[in-house]
Amino acid sequence: MSTELGKAYVQIIPSAEGIKGRITEALGGEAEVAGKSAGSTFASGFGATLKTAGKAIAAGAAVAGAAAVAVGKQALDAYADYEQLAGGAQLMFGDAYESVAERAAKAYKTVQMSQNDYLQQVNGFATGLKTALGGNEQAAADLADRILTAEADVVAATGNSQEAVQNAFAGIMKSNYTMLDNLQLGITPTKEGFQELIDKVNEWNTANGEATNYQIDNLADAQSALVDYIEMQGLAGYAANEAAGTISGSVASVKASWQNLLVALADENADFEATFDAFAESIVAAGSNIIPRVIVILVKGIPKLAAAIVKAFIAAWPEIKQAGIDLIDQAGEGIKTAWSKAKEWGSQLIQNLIDGILGKARELFDTVSNIVGSVFGTTVEDRGYIAAGYSGGTVGGGTTRGGSTVNFTQINNSPKALSRTEIYRKTNSMFAQLQGGLA
Repeated sequence: MSTELGKAYVQIIPSAEGIKGRITEALGGEAEVAGKSAGSTFASGFGATLKTAGKAIAAGAAVAGAAAVAVGKQALDAYADYEQLAGGAQLMFGDAYESVAERAAKAYKTVQMSQNDYLQQVNGFATGLKTALGGNEQAAADLADRILTAEADVVAATGNSQEAVQNAFAGIMKSNYTMLDNLQLGITPTKEGFQELIDKVNEWNTANGEATNYQIDNLADAQSALVDYIEMQGLAGYAANEAAGTISGSVASVKASWQNLLVALADENADFEATFDAFAESIVAAGSNIIPRVIVILVKGIPKLAAAIVKAFIAAWPEIKQAGIDLIDQAGEGIKTAWSKAKEWGSQLIQNLIDGILGKARELFDTVSNIVGSVFGTTVEDRGYIAAGYSGGTVGGGTTRGGSTVNFTQINNSPKALSRTEIYRKTNSMFAQLQGGLA
């Protein structure tokens, strides 16, 4: 591309020299003014448009750049793991590494694992299997692949976790049989129970023309017996079938193939096109499982659900209506009870308020009476008079006014003797004030 641009520059630039002078000469001085005006207008409009477009492009580039950085980091991390795992597999399997690498590349659809996960698993078995097989690297690689395939079949068939199933196989490598019940295949998790399994497998293989003599103390024999037992249960190939024909299996396959693609992005020796094709195929397989289900949900499932809800509502309507009526009745009874209680409490509250006011009035009257007695040296004998309303009184000899009598008696220890007229006037004024306060 740069070479072609260079050629264009060499061809165009020399021939363009002197064009400005000729155009100006042909069009006269007005051309310069018009050109400047047009150029200014174009620059202004184009500049604004370019500025807006530039912002959009910059935003899109920022998003794309962030995504690229994220993918780049994932690719770098995935390749770092692959580099270490592949190096370990080469060391442990030697000449058999090529077969291990080929199986790892296809593991996304056979056991729903990325090549990194596959290599990590087989590397864990390598040393023990090679020792049990007398150093035969290819036999160790083949058996390791059978073990991983059997594990994936159990996970796919039983729904058990991959970790639990892997722990069961790893336990046998240490002569630990307690985790065999993780497989959920009816194996007694003891050495005696596993020996019974080996005996059954040897008999089954003999009956099928492949006689074996597996021994429990040989790790390779123990692993082979367990793999054969899983095949006896009819689980062989279950994981591969699930990867192709089920939603969960095909989605797991997509995830694994994506991890392989990340490694290929950072590996200059990888067959990127083949890896990308595998990723695309896994997406197609997942789509072929997911899309029909989505169509069924939208076209048939949701209408059926809506119809079922309406039908159930209609069937339950009498009960719903009766429940509503009962609820209203209960609410009405509750309101009646609450109103009755409220009236009762209100009446009691008013009565208590009146009693309190009257009680305070009586206390006030008693207090005033005591004050009158102490100040004026008199005693008020007819207290009911004030409540009836004061309209007169008797002074000294007992003249009666308004039907009530008030007697005043001079106390001998008064500091100053008051005339009867003064006693009447002061007492009358006090009663008037008291009556106004109680009004």
